[in-house]
Amino acid sequence: MSNLISLSSRLVRVTILLVGVFARDLSAETTVLHDDFSNASHNAATLSIDSAVSWHGFHNRAGGLPTIEEVNVRDSAGKALNFSGKSQNAFVVASFPLVSLKKPGDFIDLKASYRYLHGPTDPANGFVMGLFNSNGMPISAGNLDGRYPEPAEIGLEQFGYRVGKAPNSKTQDVVLDRAMGISSPFPSEALETSDSDTLAQAKMTHVLLLRITKEEGGIFTLEYGVDSARFKLPSSVDSMAATDFDTVLIYPLGRGFGESKGNNYIQVVDVAVTSHEK
Repeated sequence: MSNLISLSSRLVRVTILLVGVFARDLSAETTVLHDDFSNASHNAATLSIDSAVSWHGFHNRAGGLPTIEEVNVRDSAGKALNFSGKSQNAFVVASFPLVSLKKPGDFIDLKASYRYLHGPTDPANGFVMGLFNSNGMPISAGNLDGRYPEPAEIGLEQFGYRVGKAPNSKTQDVVLDRAMGISSPFPSEALETSDSDTLAQAKMTHVLLLRITKEEGGIFTLEYGVDSARFKLPSSVDSMAATDFDTVLIYPLGRGFGESKGNNYIQVVDVAVTSHEK
């Protein structure tokens, strides 16, 4: 009987230990930014949208911020950033607490849920998003008065990675690039182009994703895709533009990524950045 009690005690201790290990692993994954725009409002003083974070707006043809619209997505009422009309050529940028990829297993993950309110025009610009390192100079206000010329004018010292999805094609439609300067045309330095087998349709919500992970041996992997399509590109540490990140870019009609014919109406309904740092 004493042996059974001893064995039972050891099993309990092991179980508690394993639960603690898994709890620590789960707790290490952190949401550093999440915004469903439920409390979004315009801030005229900074040309920004104040929401869960502040989204600073820029425009390359002297336009406006996206509007904030009531929407119904997946049978759930909420709000969205509505890029249309004067915000056709706008993008928004937000900051989050610095994420440093130092140890194997560390990663940062960006996901954006979006939809075309109507079927996209053909041709149409692509939806682009990205992660950047501000190098200690985060953007704190927008600028909608003038255009940003080439080369990049906004976030000149910021390195990062972007992924874009062309709406009207199922092949060679998802592009991963590396960029210096947030407002650089997309793609700046294309790293890989893949086939998603996905077309954008009216009112269908899509999820674009980008994950950067540090692996063993000084290797990073860049994972990207849309909806269920996933792609992975290994990259050496020497070829990484940035391994620290604190800025997110959302560019619903990416300049240089196709040419739009007519107006497109894109709603961004959710943006999330998560990290895992050991």
